[in-house]
Amino acid sequence: MLFIVLFLVAGIFCGLLQRETSPLLPVSRSLTLLILPFLVKYAGKLSTIASGGATSMDTTLPIVVRFSGQQFVMISIYSGLIITFLVPVLVTFFLT
Repeated sequence: MLFIVLFLVAGIFCGLLQRETSPLLPVSRSLTLLILPFLVKYAGKLSTIASGGATSMDTTLPIVVRFSGQQFVMISIYSGLIITFLVPVLVTFFLT
């Protein structure tokens, strides 16, 4: 559980510093997808949703279904929606 929280915090931090880390974001997402089977094995089935972030509701949804199962589809969609709506608020809060 702690691993998932740390992964989410790191993702939010990288998103806030997007100007400096923008070339690293696609690389980190690709590396995350490569190690996803190990994340599921050691961190649990919710790690696929946490590593996908906001894209877990659309782009990485097939990957979530493949590694976690059908029962996590609605959780993935809700997680993506919440992150999508919270990002503008959090970015405004931290950058002003």
